[in-house]
Amino acid sequence: MKLNKIVFAMGLLGLATASPSVFAEDGKVHPGGMCVPASPSQWSNFFLSGGRLFSLSDNVTVHCPIVRDNVTNTNGTNRARVQVISSGGGVTCSLRSMRKDGLLIENSGAFGRFNSGEIFLDVNRSQASGYYYLQCGLARNTGIASYQVDEP
Repeated sequence: MKLNKIVFAMGLLGLATASPSVFAEDGKVHPGGMCVPASPSQWSNFFLSGGRLFSLSDNVTVHCPIVRDNVTNTNGTNRARVQVISSGGGVTCSLRSMRKDGLLIENSGAFGRFNSGEIFLDVNRSQASGYYYLQCGLARNTGIASYQVDEP
């Protein structure tokens, strides 16, 4: 009887660790075209092409919304990645974790200037039913092709 209990317990342990949900990560890829100017009057400084957002002017700021499915998570993100497009200028971005009432919880930024490539960001705290967004500063002839956020 004791051997049956041990075998049963080992079987449950094996099922639990083999379940895909144990290692699940909720990741979303968003097109850069989802980003919007921080000021509505700046729309004339941007153009969209193939879902990507490009800047026609220097020193413009965009806000990029993030769809969040895991609304009970309070441990922030696992990683955020911004795919930058540039032909000479730079891009700065920060990932912001916000309370549901709009107050800042944490700001994790890559404040250096990045040319073409990827910017990686992360926040360690969030609020249940709170939200995330990216804030990026774009120079002339730079843009955002896509951005991805992975939550636990």
